[in-house]
Amino acid sequence: MAAALPIVSTTPATYPPCALPRAGLYPLRHGRNVRRRPLRGTAGQAIRESKADRAGLFITSKVSPEHLQYDDVLRACDASLRRLAMDYLDLYLIHWPSRSIPLDDSFRALNRLVADGRVKRLGVSNFDLSLLKNSQILAATPIATNQIRYSLYERTYIKNGLLAHCQANNILLTAYSPVKEGHLKTHPALQAVAAAHRASPYQVALAWLVAQPKVITIPMSSNPDHQAENFRAADLELSADELHRLDASYERLDRSAGRAHGDQSG
Repeated sequence: MAAALPIVSTTPATYPPCALPRAGLYPLRHGRNVRRRPLRGTAGQAIRESKADRAGLFITSKVSPEHLQYDDVLRACDASLRRLAMDYLDLYLIHWPSRSIPLDDSFRALNRLVADGRVKRLGVSNFDLSLLKNSQILAATPIATNQIRYSLYERTYIKNGLLAHCQANNILLTAYSPVKEGHLKTHPALQAVAAAHRASPYQVALAWLVAQPKVITIPMSSNPDHQAENFRAADLELSADELHRLDASYERLDRSAGRAHGDQSG
């Protein structure tokens, strides 16, 4: 069973936002522990100051590729827990695969963290299809998610089969960098759908993502108003015709870009 992650969440530049619950969505907060120091404090400070119930938080942290050896994974997780002043993480991700550290060494440590109760779920980030399949073999518990760059204009993972594999295997695909500002301002199909719903093109781009099975998204924002706008995108219901029009228009754009690239390279 896939992890109960929020459909639209936030990613750094800020500390975890307050949840905006909705019927059918998960009434959770979703924070990511990162080694940035935003103006209003670290994620751990923000969580402590909020006095929020731990059961209502969904806390994610990542281990970087240089820390993927067995002992390093354990130390990195413990360091994250100390910074957050928490006993466990809801989700622990491999941020990027390592070219030099065997994946089985990393998963031995990750499996131990789950067995010890320090981590509830395991995930990966920036894993291609082959690495994801290998992770499924090595993980003692189901892989909860693969965070990858995916959006209306970045469709590599549709073409190479990773999205279909995630959907078939009950793995959430978490789309980061879900919006490209230039396309929002100039793409006619996106503008037309946004106008029909009295929504922003940004919200429509997010709604297109979360309308797909097993897809959630983590747009970046440090602006509370933009964060609230992002969460409202989860309430935007696009029709089948609108989804098709957006798909078709961006497929044409993709093909045009491919032809232009081919012309230049020839």
